[in-house]
Amino acid sequence: MNKKFVVSLMTSLVLAGPLLRLTVVDASQNSEDAVSQEDKSFEKEKAELEETISDAQATIDDLVIDISSQEEDIESVKTEIEQTQKEIAQLEEQMKLRNEKLMTKASSNKNEVKNSTNPFERMKDENNSASSDQYIKLAQLGDQKMLDKAEEQAKRQEEELKSAEAELKVNRDDIVSQRTELEDRIVKVAEKFDMSDDEKESFVNEQTIIAERTSSLNEELKNEQQRILEEEREKEEAERLAEEKRKKEKEAEEKAKAEAEKKAEKEKAAKEKAKVEVKAEVSTSSSEAAKEPKSSGWTRPASGNMTSPFGYRTHPVTGERDSFHAGIDIAGSGSVVASRAGTVTQASYSDTYGYTVIVDHGDGYSTLYAHLKKGLSVSNGQSVSQGQQVGIMGTTGRSTGVHLHFEVRKGGEAVNPMNYLN
Repeated sequence: MNKKFVVSLMTSLVLAGPLLRLTVVDASQNSEDAVSQEDKSFEKEKAELEETISDAQATIDDLVIDISSQEEDIESVKTEIEQTQKEIAQLEEQMKLRNEKLMTKASSNKNEVKNSTNPFERMKDENNSASSDQYIKLAQLGDQKMLDKAEEQAKRQEEELKSAEAELKVNRDDIVSQRTELEDRIVKVAEKFDMSDDEKESFVNEQTIIAERTSSLNEELKNEQQRILEEEREKEEAERLAEEKRKKEKEAEEKAKAEAEKKAEKEKAAKEKAKVEVKAEVSTSSSEAAKEPKSSGWTRPASGNMTSPFGYRTHPVTGERDSFHAGIDIAGSGSVVASRAGTVTQASYSDTYGYTVIVDHGDGYSTLYAHLKKGLSVSNGQSVSQGQQVGIMGTTGRSTGVHLHFEVRKGGEAVNPMNYLN
């Protein structure tokens, strides 16, 4: 049974041999055909690319020649404009000098005719003067016509220059566009056939050489082409950098603005918080002072009416709303006295309080007397008794009229004076 199976298997292999060889040959042939087809495709693409390069380079050559000619024309027009401007300046100066001469001559002739006693001589002088003036006026008229003509010519030249510069820009842009499209096409072909980096670089260089070889420009114009391309690339790079700078500056400006707004909001919140805290402190101070009996140890520092109480108000000088008033104002005149006995710790002048006296009472309390007249009655370090004159009511410093600004301070903090005065 086994022998029969082996014979059968060998017979099958012998019969299948030609078919196996045919299959291997067919696979190899298909692979070769695929490679051959790819080579043909590449050669076709390469031929088409070289034709495109040749056509594009011809177009670029024409543009370079046009640009070279346009640049020469522009320089020529600029020279003509410069010459025309010189002629205009010269004509204007000539006319200015003639006008000055006419005015001087008219004044001189008027005096001569006025001083002449001979009527015949006077008539002769007048006729000669009129004839001379007529000649100058005719010369002025001729120069004015030339000036108008020169200014019209300058205007035309400026228009020609603008038109030539616009055409030049179009051609420059066109060169860059043609060159960029050509380079993109070369790179795409290289990528299409899955070249390695070295193959791609070699292929791109080869096509660049072909482009240069097909150029009909002489060496000078080839250099001109390179110069144009470099200038345009530098221009594009400068524009790119300028745009990046503008964006960064805008971002920085917006960031600074946002930070400033955030800071302003924080400051506003802090100010509101401080205001609430000060009001609370004032309220606490007033409550504590109210609990203390008004002692006969304090005396009113000046006679007159209280015009502004302790606490928040609209500032009478600056107009600032919610300005904290750390004392009371008493309007009147005459002597200002120490509310209690103590030692003078300050007797000086400041821009805000004017002439000021501060008395330390030695038990954590001190008093301030501000806006006094020049010539204080006490000095630093001097001991004063209750009711002793420290100065005269005035309006020095930041003040709107004669009054005393009086403060009571406890532990260095301002408290309501009305809680201590009888």
